[in-house]
Amino acid sequence: AWAVVVRRRVRWTAPRLPERRAGLTVRDSGGGGAATAVFLHGLAGSGRYFGAEFEALAPELRVVVPDLLGFGRSPRPTDSRYRVDDHVDAILDTLEELGATGQLVLVGHSTGCVLALAVAQRVPNRVRAVVGFGPAVYRDAAHARGQLEGLGLMTRLFLLDSDVGQRLCRWSCENRARSGALAPLLRPDLPGPIARDGVEHNWISYSRTLRHVIVESGSLAWLQGATCPVHFVVGSRDGVPDVDALTGKALELDSVTVEVWPGGHDLPLTSPERCRDLIRSYAA
Repeated sequence: AWAVVVRRRVRWTAPRLPERRAGLTVRDSGGGGAATAVFLHGLAGSGRYFGAEFEALAPELRVVVPDLLGFGRSPRPTDSRYRVDDHVDAILDTLEELGATGQLVLVGHSTGCVLALAVAQRVPNRVRAVVGFGPAVYRDAAHARGQLEGLGLMTRLFLLDSDVGQRLCRWSCENRARSGALAPLLRPDLPGPIARDGVEHNWISYSRTLRHVIVESGSLAWLQGATCPVHFVVGSRDGVPDVDALTGKALELDSVTVEVWPGGHDLPLTSPERCRDLIRSYAA
């Protein structure tokens, strides 16, 4: 079974833009004239999730791909509460340090969709559009936990704030080289570097981001109050988004579009060209 999954592993081209530290660790195509596309990855991920296929958007858009606070190669402060505002502050401070102070197209995957909505709420006059894939957007904490618990036993162990999940995460942090080597074996469907980046965090950044950003934020209200175009795409086999809430009557707004594409939770990996074309449509 493992060999079958490996043969079906998605094609992924490693990023070509170099990384540098600008508050957060970030890849930046540079340039100041065009609008800036900011790519925000999901929980327990890194900016490498958005590979070279998305860097091809430059020079139509300036491409900025950070590792979120506490993840990847960005700082992991143990004194941070990792609330939504902490993440938004880190993103906006990084953009300011890069000199990317113009219009923004915010692109999110999973948890990154929540943070994209939060940035759009903080600086609405600067955001041209929000484009998201597999949005982890929920009505409230009860719906969030119910949706995530429905994904199965392994998700409950690793994704939710369980005792077993905490023990495994702490072991992973204390034995990062070993856990990084094991990660591609546990997730053979993912490219090796992306699987290994799944252990580049600590228990504080992981558990608090999970609690404050995904479970407790009530991010559906931000979507209902969005003042810019929001275009979300859900995979037909993706169990993470709350599809009923995203397609309900409460979201029958001219500014919000929700599409269903064939696929699972990792559409930016399995359909990068189609995702890129959608982002490009909001560049003008």
